[in-house]
Amino acid sequence: MQPKILYSVGKIEEAAARISDAVLETPVFTSNRIDELVGLQTEGNDRTRVKLYFKCENLQSTGSFKIRGATNVLRCMPDEQLQRVIIVFSTGNHALAMSYAARKESKIRGFPVPATVVMPTCAPKIKIEGAERNGAIVILRGLTAADAAMVAHELHEKTGATIVPPADHHQVVLGQATTTLEFIRQIEASGKGPLDALLVSNSGGALVVGSGVVCMGQRTFVIATEPQCGGADLVQGRREGKRVEAINAGFTTIADGLRSTVAPSIWSLIQDHRYVHDVYAVSDAEIKRAMQLLIEEMKLLVEPCSAVPLAVALFNKEFHRTLTRDRSEWKIGIIITGGNTTLARVGELFSE
Repeated sequence: MQPKILYSVGKIEEAAARISDAVLETPVFTSNRIDELVGLQTEGNDRTRVKLYFKCENLQSTGSFKIRGATNVLRCMPDEQLQRVIIVFSTGNHALAMSYAARKESKIRGFPVPATVVMPTCAPKIKIEGAERNGAIVILRGLTAADAAMVAHELHEKTGATIVPPADHHQVVLGQATTTLEFIRQIEASGKGPLDALLVSNSGGALVVGSGVVCMGQRTFVIATEPQCGGADLVQGRREGKRVEAINAGFTTIADGLRSTVAPSIWSLIQDHRYVHDVYAVSDAEIKRAMQLLIEEMKLLVEPCSAVPLAVALFNKEFHRTLTRDRSEWKIGIIITGGNTTLARVGELFSE
């Protein structure tokens, strides 16, 4: 089936209704200080006026938006499929969300929904321990999500268990898209009018593509953001017109949750400018500075991948040129994707 046939606002609304009892409607916060800092970065004689709206999925159950896709995909499965083992591969948040959703679905269905999660050995301890507390079997293999995926597919071949990838599944995409649907409706209900742009962290692409589907009928540009090194290399992929198929093992990033390639099934949409207007990248130093602002100015404990969109708004010169070229006032949404980190890890990052 063609990717575009799989996705529509109507199907995202159905997903939102399906998972409504399992997810929180997370708040939208603002910061006048951060608005000023972004506005000061823009060039020209007249400073561009920018208002940022932060959708705080770090306050979601399981600490990230991933619970939306995880719950949606499990609720679409028949009993006989759920009674077989569910295998997940992930850099962390998808694994944590699927293990939690499987435990919750066990209570609803009245039988165990066994989950096995495969994560790279570098996955954050908080995510590994969280999946274990949820009753999942945790397997640590390799250094990247691709390494974990290989192990998951080997288990699938041996056992016939069901694999639920972090992005390469249309029900996962529809579930993640409910984040943006909820965000857009919160902005509308507040009387602030439509957003001009939405900045979204990208790895596998489910949230970015889902956001593109939601915003297709709006006047809202969806902009993907990523680390300069160690991520999905969407900047390179769109420039060359082909999906980057492997993470460059020679590069690392503090935004470890974004160390995944774009899912093959949604590549055609993520390179389509009607769905994703543009993509910008930032350095680890810039991500760290944005993370510091979120913690100190907004009192939000976030993981580094959540700070990537704000880092683009603050530091990416190409993005700033877009701001000054197209209009003088911007309302920009930013999705804070997750907060699964620890004070110890934050301390390590800022002592380096």
